[in-house]
Amino acid sequence: LLRGAEKASRGAFLLRAAAAAGLMLLSLLAKESAALIPALCLFIPGPARGLSRRRLAAALGLMAAVAGVYAAFRAPRFRYELIVSPPETRRLEAASRLLPPEAPRWQYPPSPPPWGEIYVDPWVRAWTMSAEAGKSLLRLFIPGRPAIDRTPTLHRSWTQWPVLAGFAALCVMAGLAGSSGAATMTAAGAGWILAALAPVAGFAPLYNPTADRYLYLPMAGAAWLMAAAAGAAAARVRRHETAALAVLGTLLILPWARASRQRAREWASDKTLFFAPAAE
Repeated sequence: LLRGAEKASRGAFLLRAAAAAGLMLLSLLAKESAALIPALCLFIPGPARGLSRRRLAAALGLMAAVAGVYAAFRAPRFRYELIVSPPETRRLEAASRLLPPEAPRWQYPPSPPPWGEIYVDPWVRAWTMSAEAGKSLLRLFIPGRPAIDRTPTLHRSWTQWPVLAGFAALCVMAGLAGSSGAATMTAAGAGWILAALAPVAGFAPLYNPTADRYLYLPMAGAAWLMAAAAGAAAARVRRHETAALAVLGTLLILPWARASRQRAREWASDKTLFFAPAAE
């Protein structure tokens, strides 16, 4: 809807922007991750790149208004609860629990998770989620076995190497996002990865602090980055650029195709899914 909107008349542009905002509202009702659509407009090469700052601001403003309406609707129905005091049967100095919204309120509350400390100590949450961000970036580019849910490893100091590695990876991604000129695709991919990871980065506590399903949206940015890298490498071989792109594309696709085929077999049933890690 936004593609080519810069050349449209004022009224046609407003209709396009309103329609895009309406689709965003429908998407939010289906999945809250649709809140990242405005970020997509900013980073994706194409739709919003040709818009003037004024029209881009207008489109983003409409989407922000829609997000505000949805937040007002959703907030009273948001049933996650942060509980700082643990059950008396558990002796934990610093633990808390986030009850999932589907948990019946009449049942005995679940025991604090092993990572409960991140809910009461902001520094532990910062160091732990920084390390997890680095791991997430690594999993975006190196195919491996996804996990339904994962338990984060607690880090209580910024001097631990996973935390430092996470900081370094985030700095590299931020540097790529700030690039411009010929690296438009690179900047868009890195920026989209950071934007897509931000809601699950630990700024607000989540019942599942880390999970591979949080990487579904960042995968688009990773694909842009790999495409940009392949294109840059192929451009160095001027006479055989097309052939070089085909070879590089095949080398990129093969590991992911193999991992996808293996994962499809594991998802054939609940038994194969949950026993696959144990088989190794």
